[in-house]
Amino acid sequence: MRRRDALFALLSCAGPILAQGSISEYYIDREVTLSAAASVVTIQIPAASTRSLQLKFAQVWCSTGSVEVTIERDGTAATTTSVTPGKVNPNAAWVPSSIASAYHTSNVGSGTQIGIKQTAYAGNDGLKLDMTSTVLEKASASVRNLTFRTASYTGTVRIYILWEERVNL
Repeated sequence: MRRRDALFALLSCAGPILAQGSISEYYIDREVTLSAAASVVTIQIPAASTRSLQLKFAQVWCSTGSVEVTIERDGTAATTTSVTPGKVNPNAAWVPSSIASAYHTSNVGSGTQIGIKQTAYAGNDGLKLDMTSTVLEKASASVRNLTFRTASYTGTVRIYILWEERVNL
């Protein structure tokens, strides 16, 4: 009898958590050495996606001096130079592949700039950005994407983006 009572108590607590939908975390980490060129990294979800993508964190690092970074949203869909997003928990069998596509040296069209241009300075941390208020919504009529675009730069640039995908977001 006690086991059954404990099970019902556990299920009543788990209900609200399960209603939020499954959550999986993914990332892209792209480092490139440039010579008077820009780095462009895009993540995008397809039209009519079944999951929303919520950004969590981004970091841009440069090897010397500084580089300006622009963040753009919903440009024309990227189609070239794809890279596979990584899973934060790669050994967890329950984690599905990401619905997002990621692109480096992306051919994404110009999107709407969000926020102000940021500057990444050389050093240990570079530019760290809290992206928790940025969501690419599911079931849209068109592709949704987010692009990090540096100004022309000579040196090494690293762009790291962390996001989560939810069914019920």
